[in-house]
Amino acid sequence: MKQKLDTDFILKIQDMASKVPSAEVRSYIRNELSVGRSRGNEIYSEIMSTKIDKSGEIVNNKYTFNRDTKSYEVFLRSLGKKVFIQEDLHKAMMRAYISNTSVDEISIKFNFPVSAISEYKSIFGWKRGGIIITDEDVSDNSIDKCAQDLLDEKKLEVLQEFNRLNWKKTQDAARNWELFELGELKPFESFLSRWTPKAPKYTSPSKKNRKYNLIVVLSDTHFGCESNPNNMFRKTGHSTEKTVAAIRDYYTRLLNDIFSHNYDIESVRILSLGDQIHSANPYSQTTKGTIVKSDLLGEELFEVAFDSINEFIYNISANVPETKVTALKGNHCGQLDLILFKAISVYYRDQKNISFDLIGAPATSFRERNTFCIASHGAHDSLKAKFTPGPKIQTYIQSLIIHAQEKEKGVTSRAAFFGDLHHSEMKEYNDFTYYLCPSIVQNDEYSDALGLASRSAQSAFLVDDLGINKVFNYYF
Repeated sequence: MKQKLDTDFILKIQDMASKVPSAEVRSYIRNELSVGRSRGNEIYSEIMSTKIDKSGEIVNNKYTFNRDTKSYEVFLRSLGKKVFIQEDLHKAMMRAYISNTSVDEISIKFNFPVSAISEYKSIFGWKRGGIIITDEDVSDNSIDKCAQDLLDEKKLEVLQEFNRLNWKKTQDAARNWELFELGELKPFESFLSRWTPKAPKYTSPSKKNRKYNLIVVLSDTHFGCESNPNNMFRKTGHSTEKTVAAIRDYYTRLLNDIFSHNYDIESVRILSLGDQIHSANPYSQTTKGTIVKSDLLGEELFEVAFDSINEFIYNISANVPETKVTALKGNHCGQLDLILFKAISVYYRDQKNISFDLIGAPATSFRERNTFCIASHGAHDSLKAKFTPGPKIQTYIQSLIIHAQEKEKGVTSRAAFFGDLHHSEMKEYNDFTYYLCPSIVQNDEYSDALGLASRSAQSAFLVDDLGINKVFNYYF
């Protein structure tokens, strides 16, 4: 038997309740509707609280449903009057609210004030995500019919949501294409904003100390160089006193950097690239005829240069296990550079951890760990041969490497060290890295006249098993 609470059934039960005990009425409801005791009691309470007007319509305290016209009569305080809402419109608004459409959107869609929508949904007890079925549907239809209606509603919701998403996707694609053509859409930025990259693998640093060699370059110190600032555009000038101060500053700062960073130095090579002596006599000429000026002469100049460079070598060698000194001659005084280092080598003749290699040729080679090195002053002391960065020096250095490296094994990098041009420069060639090393002399009258002035500086190079790891540049 259908569970149908129509008007006749309600009136019948209400009339029976006025004549017989309630227990008998409850039993009758259970038998008629084939329900259990609990559900029977609920139906009894609903029937007894239901009012029916003179026209035979069920009266709700908050609204009235007219089955003939299929409409709801509701008094809305927000409007100050009764409104009549057709069942189809009622269900459409109910469907929209339950489907999480905002009250503002419902108001616009159904031309109904926002305040009235809010009051209306409260009267009927609509809940977000609820089921789209009214009390009248339950009262007037069988359970099977109500279930089928709910299934149809769900199918409709699925179809509507699919169409909505499909349309939104179409709109978004069209908008994105428009923005892309305007240059406002940047797909890669959009991807990055949504991208969660894979966490990188962490590798803990090795606690084993790396071993290093150190190449300390002395290039173009020009002991004896003198220039009067009053005769120069840049008004800087130079003197032997400035050279001595710069040499002391050089080794002091270098040692501080080495030990403050705990570099494990196994060996140091002090590389003299020549032109340590500016000139043997005042107003003399280089071997190629350039007039130079000196503020010290002969033995006095030699003694100052000896003391300063000796102090340099002494302080560096005292802090490392092994020191090698490689000295080349420059183009100013030629053999006098080698004589200076020959005298210094005699001073250390009893020191087992210091060795000297005095080079009479215009270039030399040596190896520091796995780095094969070429060194030259860059200008000849007696011939008009001079090298500047470019194809010519590349060919020259490559030929030296080919000749000198025949018996070397395990070389991973190559470097070339040159002086003479009084400024710093580094350039990568196909087979090696070229380092042009600076001068302590910032300016003299010759360079000032030719516009060749550069910063006073010296450079040192930290070498590990892979090559030159760090370049120390010191400015004075």
